[in-house]
Amino acid sequence: MTAGQRRRYEMFLKVRDFFAVHAADFPAGSIAATIFAPLLPIIDQIAQIAGEQISTRGTYSQAMQIKRDARDRLHVMLRKISDLATALGFEINGLEEKFRMPVNRSDQNLIAAGRAFAADAAAFEDEFIGYGMSATFIADLTAATDAFEQSLVPANVAGQEKRGKTAAIAPLITDGMNIVRRLTPVVELKYSNDAGNLAAWEAARHVERTLPQTKPTAPPNT
Repeated sequence: MTAGQRRRYEMFLKVRDFFAVHAADFPAGSIAATIFAPLLPIIDQIAQIAGEQISTRGTYSQAMQIKRDARDRLHVMLRKISDLATALGFEINGLEEKFRMPVNRSDQNLIAAGRAFAADAAAFEDEFIGYGMSATFIADLTAATDAFEQSLVPANVAGQEKRGKTAAIAPLITDGMNIVRRLTPVVELKYSNDAGNLAAWEAARHVERTLPQTKPTAPPNT
C-alpha cells in the first residue's frame, strides 16, 4: 500500500465511523445508506490485501537481502582479481585488460564478468595463486557467480508480488473515493443547518496530506 493509498484508506475508516455514529440520520433504504453500503466490503478487501502485503513485504525484504549479500560477495571477488591482474600486468603484458571491472555494473554485467573472469583466469591460475589468491579461487568465483544469479529469481518474484498487491488496492481506492464523492452532497444537504455535524463530516472525509520534507536552512555566515 502506497502512502497515498493508506491516507485514503484511513479516510474510508473515518467515513465508516461517521455513519456508525449517525446511523439514525441515514436509515436503511435511504439514499445515503444505499450509496454508503458498498464502502464496507471495500474496506474489508483493502484490509485483507494490506495484511497479505505485510507478509509479501517480509518475503521481499528477505529476498533482496540475500541478493545484496550475494552481489557484494561477487563484487568483492571480481575486484580482488581485477586488482591483482593490474599488478600481474607488469609481468604479463596486457593481462589487466582481460580482468577489467565492467563500467556498467548491472546484475547481468556482473554475472557476465564472473563467467569471463573464471574462464580467463584458468590460463593464469598459478600466477594468481602466486600473488596470494586462494587455490580454489576459480571454483569460488564460479560458485559466487552462480549464487548471485540464483538469487535474482526469488528477488524478482517477490518484487512482482509486492507490486501486484499495490496494484490490486488501486481500483478499490478509486471505487471508495467515488462513493465518498457521491455521499458528500447528500450528507451536506442533510446537515445544511447543522454546523456541528457538517464539520464532523468534513473531518471524516478529509484526506490527510503529507507535507514534503524540506532541507534545513543553513545558518547565515557571520
